[in-house]
Order: sequence, then C-alpha cells, then structure tokens
Amino acid sequence: MLSKGRHQTATGPDSYQHHMTFAYPVEWLPDSAQSHWEAELSSILADLANAAPVIPLTAPAFCQFANMNRFDELLILAD
Repeated sequence: MLSKGRHQTATGPDSYQHHMTFAYPVEWLPDSAQSHWEAELSSILADLANAAPVIPLTAPAFCQFANMNRFDELLILAD
C-alpha cells in the first residue's frame, strides 16, 4: 500500500515529526573499550527510559531521501 509521506505537509522545522540517529560507526572500537562502552550505553538507556518511558512511533516505512532534511515515504509497511 502506497501512501503520501507524513512529512509532506510540514511547513517548517517546528512541524517536523521525528528523526533519530545515534551514530554512524566509522571504525570498530578496540576490545579494551568494550566494558566502558557497555557501561555508558546502560547509563544512556536508563536516562532515556526515565525521560521518556513511552515513545509513540508511527508505522515503519521505506523512504527515499537526497539529504537529511526530507524523507519521502514510498511504502508504509503497516498502520
């Protein structure tokens, strides 16, 4: 089922609905950093859970984009 994108009616940055990127890895961490990374990740996840215990999400969709300013939905997987 094809659908118009959720962001097609946006009129500016205040009406943009949602996009989240934590990181794009550029190289593997050394094994010696794993325990520190796991501890920090646990701390960050706890902070997120306290700040926003429930985050409502829309259905996943396949998108087309030329940059990080707009994501045109080509196919919504479920509603």
